Amino acid sequence: MAVWGLLEIWELGRLRLLKICECYNITENVKSPTFTYVIEYTSGDLPVYHFDVYRISDPEEIYEIGFEDYIGEDGSVVIIEWADKILEEMPEDAVFVEINHYSDAAREVAVYRILDGKKVDYEIE
Repeated sequence: MAVWGLLEIWELGRLRLLKICECYNITENVKSPTFTYVIEYTSGDLPVYHFDVYRISDPEEIYEIGFEDYIGEDGSVVIIEWADKILEEMPEDAVFVEINHYSDAAREVAVYRILDGKKVDYEIE
């Protein structure tokens, strides 16, 4: 299982999500879970579960939609937009991606894990 937490990324957009899903050979129509919390993509090499938790006001609400079942599934990928809203509930091995958008030509991307409350750079193998 791989869990990717995306932090406050307004500009992630459908195109970037499509690119992520292409990596896993997802053939379904990829869309954002605007009116649901999770969309399941199962046509590829691995199941990909895309959560959008922007509308969650209490981090524990994530369990009402079966979050623990998704993050506990071996051989799956879980992508969570707005993961900062549920940081306390994220698994310890989650990898976070943070994109700071300064202008159309300038962005900063940070990829890290949170260990003992501190950001630790994540090296992609």
